[in-house]
Amino acid sequence: MTGRAYARSYGRGNLKGATRANDPGRPCACKTRPTARPTAAGSGGGGWDALIVALERVHPGQEPRHVAYPPGVHFGAPLQGCSAYDAGDHWHYVTFGMSELYVPDDLERVHPSVSGWGFELTMRVPRRADEEEAPGWPFIVLAGIAQQARTKGEPFLVDDRLDRGAPVTGYPDDATAPPTGLTAYAFALDQQLQVTHTP
Repeated sequence: MTGRAYARSYGRGNLKGATRANDPGRPCACKTRPTARPTAAGSGGGGWDALIVALERVHPGQEPRHVAYPPGVHFGAPLQGCSAYDAGDHWHYVTFGMSELYVPDDLERVHPSVSGWGFELTMRVPRRADEEEAPGWPFIVLAGIAQQARTKGEPFLVDDRLDRGAPVTGYPDDATAPPTGLTAYAFALDQQLQVTHTP
Protein backbone atom coordinates (compact mmCIF):
# COMPACT_ATOMS: atom_id res chain seq x y z
CA MET A 1 0.00 0.00 0.00
CA THR A 2 1.42 3.38 -0.96
CA GLY A 3 0.45 6.69 0.57
CA ARG A 4 1.69 10.19 -0.05
CA ALA A 5 3.11 12.59 2.48
CA TYR A 6 2.64 16.18 1.39
CA ALA A 7 5.15 18.67 2.69
CA ARG A 8 3.37 21.94 3.21
CA SER A 9 4.69 25.42 3.93
CA TYR A 10 3.19 28.01 6.19
CA GLY A 11 3.55 31.73 6.61
CA ARG A 12 6.17 32.63 9.15
CA GLY A 13 4.95 32.18 12.66
CA ASN A 14 3.86 30.52 15.85
CA LEU A 15 0.63 28.84 16.84
CA LYS A 16 0.44 28.44 20.58
CA GLY A 17 -3.35 28.75 20.52
CA ALA A 18 -4.35 28.36 16.88
CA THR A 19 -7.68 29.39 15.49
CA ARG A 20 -9.26 29.30 12.11
CA ALA A 21 -11.32 32.38 11.32
CA ASN A 22 -14.39 32.40 13.61
CA ASP A 23 -13.57 28.95 14.97
CA PRO A 24 -11.81 28.63 18.33
CA GLY A 25 -9.01 26.10 18.35
CA ARG A 26 -7.54 24.13 21.19
CA PRO A 27 -4.12 25.31 22.40
CA CYS A 28 -1.19 22.99 22.01
CA ALA A 29 -0.29 21.51 25.37
CA CYS A 30 2.79 19.73 24.10
CA LYS A 31 6.28 19.87 25.47
CA THR A 32 9.27 19.43 23.23
CA ARG A 33 12.50 17.72 24.09
CA PRO A 34 15.72 17.78 22.10
CA THR A 35 16.68 14.42 20.64
CA ALA A 36 19.34 13.01 18.40
CA ARG A 37 18.93 13.04 14.64
CA PRO A 38 15.87 11.11 13.46
CA THR A 39 16.28 7.47 12.50
CA ALA A 40 18.53 7.03 9.49
CA ALA A 41 17.03 5.77 6.25
CA GLY A 42 16.92 2.02 5.90
CA SER A 43 15.88 1.34 9.48
CA GLY A 44 12.45 -0.02 8.58
CA GLY A 45 10.62 3.17 9.49
CA GLY A 46 8.53 3.27 6.29
CA GLY A 47 7.29 6.85 5.97
CA TRP A 48 9.96 8.10 8.36
CA ASP A 49 12.63 6.69 6.04
CA ALA A 50 10.97 8.27 2.99
CA LEU A 51 10.99 11.68 4.68
CA ILE A 52 14.64 11.34 5.70
CA VAL A 53 15.60 10.43 2.11
CA ALA A 54 13.68 13.44 0.73
CA LEU A 55 15.26 15.77 3.30
CA GLU A 56 18.73 14.39 2.61
CA ARG A 57 18.25 15.32 -1.07
CA VAL A 58 17.38 18.92 -0.11
CA HIS A 59 19.86 19.28 2.78
CA PRO A 60 22.70 16.80 2.05
CA GLY A 61 24.88 15.77 4.97
CA GLN A 62 23.19 18.03 7.50
CA GLU A 63 22.64 17.19 11.14
CA PRO A 64 19.30 18.94 11.86
CA ARG A 65 18.12 20.20 15.21
CA HIS A 66 15.45 17.66 16.15
CA VAL A 67 12.87 17.66 18.93
CA ALA A 68 10.47 14.95 20.04
CA TYR A 69 6.97 15.54 21.43
CA PRO A 70 6.55 13.18 24.39
CA PRO A 71 4.71 10.90 24.77
CA GLY A 72 4.41 10.59 20.96
CA VAL A 73 1.54 10.54 18.48
CA HIS A 74 0.22 7.15 19.55
CA PHE A 75 -0.28 8.48 23.08
CA GLY A 76 -1.85 11.84 22.28
CA ALA A 77 0.95 14.22 21.25
CA PRO A 78 0.23 16.26 18.11
CA LEU A 79 3.48 15.13 16.45
CA GLN A 80 6.19 12.52 16.83
CA GLY A 81 8.98 14.99 16.13
CA CYS A 82 10.19 17.95 14.11
CA SER A 83 13.54 18.76 12.50
CA ALA A 84 15.03 22.14 11.60
CA TYR A 85 17.57 22.38 8.78
CA ASP A 86 19.97 25.21 7.95
CA ALA A 87 18.88 26.51 4.54
CA GLY A 88 21.32 29.42 4.38
CA ASP A 89 19.23 32.56 4.78
CA HIS A 90 16.43 30.71 6.57
CA TRP A 91 15.58 27.65 8.70
CA HIS A 92 13.56 24.82 7.14
CA TYR A 93 11.35 23.05 9.70
CA VAL A 94 9.73 19.71 8.84
CA THR A 95 7.35 17.69 11.02
CA PHE A 96 7.16 13.93 11.56
CA GLY A 97 3.81 12.52 12.61
CA MET A 98 0.97 13.60 10.31
CA SER A 99 1.82 10.93 7.74
CA GLU A 100 2.19 7.19 8.34
CA LEU A 101 5.73 7.09 9.76
CA TYR A 102 6.05 3.40 10.48
CA VAL A 103 5.01 0.29 8.61
CA PRO A 104 2.17 -1.07 10.77
CA ASP A 105 1.92 -4.78 11.56
CA ASP A 106 -1.76 -4.73 10.66
CA LEU A 107 -2.96 -2.13 8.15
CA GLU A 108 -6.54 -2.69 9.28
CA ARG A 109 -5.71 -1.28 12.73
CA VAL A 110 -4.29 2.01 11.46
CA HIS A 111 -6.53 4.88 12.52
CA PRO A 112 -6.28 8.37 11.00
CA SER A 113 -6.55 10.00 14.43
CA VAL A 114 -3.13 8.52 15.19
CA SER A 115 -1.32 8.79 11.86
CA GLY A 116 -1.80 8.45 8.15
CA TRP A 117 -3.15 11.94 7.43
CA GLY A 118 -1.13 11.97 4.21
CA PHE A 119 0.89 15.15 4.77
CA GLU A 120 3.59 16.73 6.88
CA LEU A 121 3.97 20.38 7.78
CA THR A 122 6.93 22.54 6.83
CA MET A 123 7.81 26.09 7.76
CA ARG A 124 10.55 28.40 6.56
CA VAL A 125 11.69 30.98 9.08
CA PRO A 126 14.11 33.80 8.15
CA ARG A 127 17.48 33.39 9.79
CA ARG A 128 18.89 36.26 11.82
CA ALA A 129 22.55 37.04 11.16
CA ASP A 130 23.48 36.15 14.76
CA GLU A 131 21.66 32.77 14.84
CA GLU A 132 23.79 29.64 14.94
CA GLU A 133 20.96 27.31 15.97
CA ALA A 134 17.38 27.14 14.74
CA PRO A 135 15.06 28.97 17.16
CA GLY A 136 12.71 26.92 19.33
CA TRP A 137 9.43 28.77 18.90
CA PRO A 138 8.59 27.26 15.44
CA PHE A 139 8.58 23.77 17.01
CA ILE A 140 5.68 24.97 19.18
CA VAL A 141 4.01 26.62 16.19
CA LEU A 142 4.05 23.46 14.10
CA ALA A 143 2.78 21.32 16.97
CA GLY A 144 -0.09 23.77 17.39
CA ILE A 145 -0.99 23.60 13.71
CA ALA A 146 -0.88 19.79 13.85
CA GLN A 147 -3.08 19.83 16.95
CA GLN A 148 -5.54 22.11 15.15
CA ALA A 149 -5.86 19.57 12.30
CA ARG A 150 -6.34 16.71 14.77
CA THR A 151 -8.89 18.65 16.85
CA LYS A 152 -10.96 19.60 13.81
CA GLY A 153 -10.48 16.20 12.17
CA GLU A 154 -9.56 17.91 8.89
CA PRO A 155 -6.20 18.26 7.14
CA PHE A 156 -5.02 21.62 5.89
CA LEU A 157 -4.95 21.84 2.11
CA VAL A 158 -3.00 23.96 -0.34
CA ASP A 159 -4.46 27.50 -0.40
CA ASP A 160 -6.10 27.16 3.05
CA ARG A 161 -5.71 30.05 5.47
CA LEU A 162 -5.48 29.90 9.25
CA ASP A 163 -6.23 33.18 11.02
CA ARG A 164 -4.87 33.38 14.54
CA GLY A 165 -6.19 36.82 15.33
CA ALA A 166 -2.86 37.40 17.11
CA PRO A 167 0.81 37.44 16.08
CA VAL A 168 1.64 34.21 14.27
CA THR A 169 4.89 33.86 16.21
CA GLY A 170 3.08 33.54 19.53
CA TYR A 171 4.54 36.81 20.79
CA PRO A 172 3.96 38.09 23.50
CA ASP A 173 2.73 34.77 25.00
CA ASP A 174 6.03 33.17 23.99
CA ALA A 175 8.81 35.50 25.14
CA THR A 176 11.35 33.77 22.86
CA ALA A 177 9.30 34.52 19.73
CA PRO A 178 9.86 37.70 17.73
CA PRO A 179 7.09 40.31 17.51
CA THR A 180 5.25 40.53 14.19
CA GLY A 181 2.21 42.14 12.62
CA LEU A 182 1.36 38.92 10.75
CA THR A 183 -1.75 37.19 12.13
CA ALA A 184 -2.54 34.42 9.61
CA TYR A 185 -0.88 31.45 7.94
CA ALA A 186 -1.16 30.57 4.24
CA PHE A 187 -0.71 26.93 3.21
CA ALA A 188 1.24 25.98 0.07
CA LEU A 189 3.08 22.97 -1.31
CA ASP A 190 6.74 23.01 -0.24
CA GLN A 191 8.52 23.77 -3.52
CA GLN A 192 11.66 21.81 -2.61
CA LEU A 193 10.10 18.70 -1.10
CA GLN A 194 7.02 18.54 -3.33
CA VAL A 195 5.20 15.19 -2.89
CA THR A 196 6.99 12.37 -1.07
CA HIS A 197 5.67 8.83 -1.51
CA THR A 198 5.52 6.75 1.66
CA PRO A 199 4.45 3.15 2.35
